[in-house]
Amino acid sequence: MRRLRRALALLVVASTVLGGAATGLPDVPPPGIPGDDLPDAPAASNQSYAVEQGDTCVPVTPFEGERNVAAFYDYRNPNTSRSSWLYSSFMPGRFTSDNGSSLFLYEGPDGVVSLVTVHDARRNREVRPLPHSAVTFRFGGLPESGEWVLVDDTYDGREDRFSRNRIDWRWGGSRTDGAVFRGLAGDFSIRIAPAFNERAALYRPDRAFEPVTSWSVLSSGAGGPDRTGLDTSAPVVVKSGGCGAPPDAALDAPGSALVGRQATFDANATTDPDGDVARYRWDFDGDGSVDRTTSAPTVRYAYDEPGTYAANVTVVDEGGNAATATANVTVSRPAADLAVADATLSSTAAAADENVTVSATVENQGNASGTYTATLTVDGEVVAREEVRVPAGETKRVTFTYRAESAGRKRLAVGGVDAGTLAVTAPTTGGTTQPTPGERGGGSPFDLLLDHPELAGVALLALLLVNFVASRR
Repeated sequence: MRRLRRALALLVVASTVLGGAATGLPDVPPPGIPGDDLPDAPAASNQSYAVEQGDTCVPVTPFEGERNVAAFYDYRNPNTSRSSWLYSSFMPGRFTSDNGSSLFLYEGPDGVVSLVTVHDARRNREVRPLPHSAVTFRFGGLPESGEWVLVDDTYDGREDRFSRNRIDWRWGGSRTDGAVFRGLAGDFSIRIAPAFNERAALYRPDRAFEPVTSWSVLSSGAGGPDRTGLDTSAPVVVKSGGCGAPPDAALDAPGSALVGRQATFDANATTDPDGDVARYRWDFDGDGSVDRTTSAPTVRYAYDEPGTYAANVTVVDEGGNAATATANVTVSRPAADLAVADATLSSTAAAADENVTVSATVENQGNASGTYTATLTVDGEVVAREEVRVPAGETKRVTFTYRAESAGRKRLAVGGVDAGTLAVTAPTTGGTTQPTPGERGGGSPFDLLLDHPELAGVALLALLLVNFVASRR
């Protein structure tokens, strides 16, 4: 008997190891449980979603909640809640279904959208042993922006197996199983290939079994979840955008452009078989971020730096379907790209009769030498010009001498670049002064009288005496 029990134990171990190897699924530890800080994830930029299965398309509206998705799912086991031995989700019952599998989207208060799947419903049952249920989901196209943040079950010795692109579940008939993938952003298309019941990897024919009888997609409605049945034997696609055919996006962009010069981007050739285009999302530099959103199909844009850019436009129709068109734009600097880089004043205060030096740096960011005419402006009016020749990739200094004619505050600039404000005061010389005799250039009697008015009386008497003597002769 001991040998038999030992052989059976070895057989169980071997089958477990081989079973894991056959599926290629490592028994990886599951992600965090409610209460843990969720990892950063981008907020959703889409406004519509849909689930497709064959020729059927179901528009889906995410459920919005004030709690993060892990708290909403509310998975409990003895490790998270000592009083709970159900190893189940405690989410509101309207989201679950007895012997059914539910699929829906949930948007938390941070705007992050998650894909939620939950199998069966939590309930108390007296039947022993509990019959088991089993499901396998294979996932394709999960966006890199997201990750699995919750798996049901989470406990040591669990039978479920988890990897990024495949999950095998097995649970007792009074419990739930499920998972949450958080971070559905941008355009995505996730394919889920189901294997319910006997087709599931963890189905046990030697144990009591309770089949999953339905699979549904849930959408937020005015009166609660709107439930639409799915075929349990066929894959589904969960995607951004609505139902119907996407637009056929087209982009006419310049093959080349110059730094700082406006270029035209035209998506007028776009067509949409289902209706009108609602908006155009423009990404001029191809970095994945939307630079501008318009309702018109034509825009103008100027690049700041040279380079080759994969400009693209994402066209979104009224149903939320989107398509993207891309065109490469090579941006270069003009042959001679001349401009004033900076301008300064030698002083910010001067008298009206004093000179001030205005200096500026002329920069050539182009590919060839060029001549630049620098203009000095005072309060917006050109008062001087100076030409300077600058080799490609170099700089040159240009200077002006400025003397204000009147007092006041003067705003000076070179080539449109502000040099500063000059405070001009009155001239340094005061009122007029009488020149000295030497300054007049002579020493005549008249100059002497002007310089010494007290001698005027003596001079007059002398003049009268001279006239008297002359008359007596």
